[in-house]
Amino acid sequence: MGKVKGPTAWLRGPVEHRSSHEFAPDAPGGGQVGADGCGQCATLCQFGAIRENETGFVVDPIRCEGCKVCVAFCPSPSDAIRFPERHCGQWYVSATSFGPLVHAQLFPGAENSGRLVMVLKQQAKARAMVQGLVVTELPETVFSRELGEAYSRIEALAGLSR
Repeated sequence: MGKVKGPTAWLRGPVEHRSSHEFAPDAPGGGQVGADGCGQCATLCQFGAIRENETGFVVDPIRCEGCKVCVAFCPSPSDAIRFPERHCGQWYVSATSFGPLVHAQLFPGAENSGRLVMVLKQQAKARAMVQGLVVTELPETVFSRELGEAYSRIEALAGLSR
């Protein structure tokens, strides 16, 4: 069975949301870059997202990964690229029969899943330290196998066969 990308927490029993948080990472603003036009940002961008055209330097929001190296090293901070927040989904802290669960749901088509995973790991580790717990990460193959077994049981109960 392939990778499971959908929410599977319901397979492990009831989940009671204790808190909900907006996931709104900084998104590249695109458009014109800085008034001084020094081009240092274009030189530093490892993704090739900042390019020079006839009017100066511009950001390609498709290529920009939002690392903000351009902002950190800009000699004119007031002219640096702007990164407005963009609401991409929710992350939750929930109670389950197996203990606390830190999980999330991105909006369809939303980007920044790598940042979301980082946020979830940070939150889980911080909460685990306070509660004296250990954070575990199961490989996707475990979820895939469990999901496949759960679907097989459901199909068997419904009298369906593959």
